Amino acid sequence: MSTFDTNGYGEARIEALPVRAADPKQYRVPAANYNHLVKVIEKANRKIRTWRARNTLDLPEITCEIISQDTTKVTDSDGLDKYILYYNIEIVGEGPVPEFCSHWILVATLDHTTDPTMVRVAPYWEAEVPVLYRTQHQCDYCHTSRSRKETFLLYNKETGEYKQIGRNCLSFFFPAQDVQSIADWYQTYFDTLDSCSTISETDEEFGGRDHGTYGFSMERYLEYCSMAIRKVGYITRRQAELNYTCSTSDMATTMLTDKGSGKLSPTTEDTERAKDGLSWIRDYLKDKDPAQMSTFDYNMWVIVQQEWVLYKHLGLAAYILPYMDRVRSAQEASENSDYFGEVGARGNFELKLVGQFNTYSRYGAVCYKLMDRNSNVAIWYSATQPDMEMHKFYNVTAMVKDHKEYTDHRTSMTTKQTIITRLREGGCS
Repeated sequence: MSTFDTNGYGEARIEALPVRAADPKQYRVPAANYNHLVKVIEKANRKIRTWRARNTLDLPEITCEIISQDTTKVTDSDGLDKYILYYNIEIVGEGPVPEFCSHWILVATLDHTTDPTMVRVAPYWEAEVPVLYRTQHQCDYCHTSRSRKETFLLYNKETGEYKQIGRNCLSFFFPAQDVQSIADWYQTYFDTLDSCSTISETDEEFGGRDHGTYGFSMERYLEYCSMAIRKVGYITRRQAELNYTCSTSDMATTMLTDKGSGKLSPTTEDTERAKDGLSWIRDYLKDKDPAQMSTFDYNMWVIVQQEWVLYKHLGLAAYILPYMDRVRSAQEASENSDYFGEVGARGNFELKLVGQFNTYSRYGAVCYKLMDRNSNVAIWYSATQPDMEMHKFYNVTAMVKDHKEYTDHRTSMTTKQTIITRLREGGCS
């Protein structure tokens, strides 16, 4: 009887299809491309579910798991440091092992669409595939040599011989199984691994950038935040939407990533302030128990653990400097602040601007926080931008409107504040 004569096995039936786990394949892919990879795997699994519903074979799905993550520092042509987030993933596929009467086993798929032929070995096969099959396209069953997209390499466990078989001739070797679906499973599995390799070896972004996958140096970003706050004060994204303006975070990011010839650069003062702010927030939070922190402080604690900040956390990071000013001012004011001036009377005062905050007023008013040399706090609401630099004392004339106590909900500190209006600034004292 010929090796290819299967009549003697015509009544054979395999009740259970053996399944063997392939060695997990590990890849390091840019996090920006992870969602694209998930779509590739899901597309492959949809095919597998279709084949599984079409016959009685329990073809397993391909799984992907993130094992760990890390970042890589990349410097672009303009000298801007970016931090790219990478995922270390593991691809697992428990491949079906097609056998017929324990003789022939499918060991590899030969892909002839590439030149030379790509040899895709089954996950469970450990031996080397003979070199001659890298160039041969002929089917050893029908002996037809023609252009084929793929052929399949079989191995006889009893005789130790290999046979290269075309897709249409596979049924003569595996009559009891839907080997077409099994072959398709391996083709899909190998295509998925190829996609993983492509995604892990390129910086190209598939399907758009994910804002949670890259970021900037924290200290460098804070330098631009300092510059933005120095120019127009701190503006949240919510306030920016209501007043049709740009938030501090967006303004700092735009200036940081600007590649034009007119790009603005932080001053030495901004650099020192960024270092001071980063050092302060870490010292302020390091002795606190994360379990006892408020949600805001906990999130702030999380983002300052690294030297870089992800794009999606830039809004929170932009508040580090105003938060430092707020806590320091609240601590100083709570200990030293007292009322000054007579309510309803106009007077001359020596004040410095220590903070400014946009309000939700329909008139676009800004809350300006000022302080005298005795650390007494004054609050002024105005839609007019004062000609005053931060932390410099000026001689001003203003009307005392009210005396009030204010409790900061973040620091729980109570401060005596003097509310002023109709401020007119004079020269720098």
